[in-house]
Order: sequence, then structure tokens, then C-alpha cells
Amino acid sequence: MNPFQTAVLGVVETVFPERCCLCGVDAADAPFTQRGEPVAGLRWWDRPHLCRRCEGELFGEGPRVRPAREGLPPVWSAADTGPGLVRAVGNLKYHGVRGLDWPLARHMAEALPAELPACRFVAVPLHRRRRRTRGFNQAGLLARLVGRRLGLEVDDGALVRSRATGQQAKLDDDLERRVNLAGAFAWRGAQPCRPIVLVDDIVTSGATAQEAAGAVRRAGGYVMGVLACGAAVGDRGGRAG
Repeated sequence: MNPFQTAVLGVVETVFPERCCLCGVDAADAPFTQRGEPVAGLRWWDRPHLCRRCEGELFGEGPRVRPAREGLPPVWSAADTGPGLVRAVGNLKYHGVRGLDWPLARHMAEALPAELPACRFVAVPLHRRRRRTRGFNQAGLLARLVGRRLGLEVDDGALVRSRATGQQAKLDDDLERRVNLAGAFAWRGAQPCRPIVLVDDIVTSGATAQEAAGAVRRAGGYVMGVLACGAAVGDRGGRAG
């Protein structure tokens, strides 16, 4: 940040002190997770809005690995999906708390295999209408932050959502989720020459990741795994290996 932005942020901190989006504690009364490196899509005034205690509750049990199954690559997640993580991701997606991407991406990076080969991170895309309404793609921000942290390439344009779909979170049945997403993704770039890691926020049934991975495979690419903040119960593990 430049000196002007630093001064303005200081005023903002005084008038609107940072509060944890989960427990509501004030930053003056508890240690908070810190801002990280800037990437496209994050604004200079963004703050994480997550206290250390809540961060520990979200990610204290360590990362998880869900083995590959039925056309879905292995899923590496920072945590199992729980009410707290769903609330945090909801604050990010629907309330514009973009600074949450910093702590989420840090824990996601720690969930990847220790010996990760050269690969490209590809965010699961939003349809252009939803992205225009929301103003950003949370998966794209996470992919860029993890890629910067690990020094790996990020492709934020080749995989597209070719048609609008209903929100997966509102569908309870796995079959409904698959039907909702059938044919929803397309690969518009050159044939992928490196293994791909898909990046998303939460993996529940896996229908979104499976359909996105299918689009990559049809283009001649190889998806080695899916990286997420949370996944519906996976096998306990430290770093995948």
C-alpha cells in the first residue's frame, strides 16, 4: 500500500474496527490473522475479519484427503466442511469479505501433497452473469493466492462455465446436482500441457469438480486433483503424500 492508502486504512480501522466474521470479537480484544500478499481481485482495504481462535477451530484438525472415486480426482482440503467453514465461505462469497481468502488460501496450500509436481492451478469458474453480480470469483482469488505462495502457474481463463446453473448448495440430492451441472463447463484454451489442479471453495457431492474435470479431460488434459477449503467428510491425513 502507498502512504495515502495506509493512512486511510488507519482511519477505517479506528471508525470501523475489524471484527471476526464468525464470533464478532473486536480486533482490539483478540489476535487476528494478518493480511497477506496482494493479488488481482483483492482490494487494498480488504481485511481478513478472522480471529486466531476461530481460525484454529476451523483448521485445527489439519488437512484432509478424499480419495479419487467415480471419475472424481482426489480432493485435498484444508478441513472437513462444518458449520463454521460454511459460514466463513458464505461471508466471502455473499458478503464480500474478500480478505478471508488470505487465511483460507494459506491452509489450502498446506493441504497439498508435499512433493507436488509442476502443475497449473485452474479455478472452477462462475458463469459470467454471476461473476458480474458478485464482482469476483472466490475460487479464482484462492487459486491466485495459492499459486503465488507456491510459485506455480495459475490459469484463470481457459476453463469457462458455458451455461448458467442453479446454486448447488440449494440442491440436496446428488442426482439433482449432477443434472444441474451436466455440460456446464468447457475448455476454451490450448490443450493443457501440464497436470492441472482444480481449485474450488467447498466440495460436497463432488458434482461440480467432476463436471469441470470432465471438460479438462475432453480437451486432452489431465486433472491430478482438486484443492478446496473444505470437503464433505474426507479421510484424515496430514499433508497428502
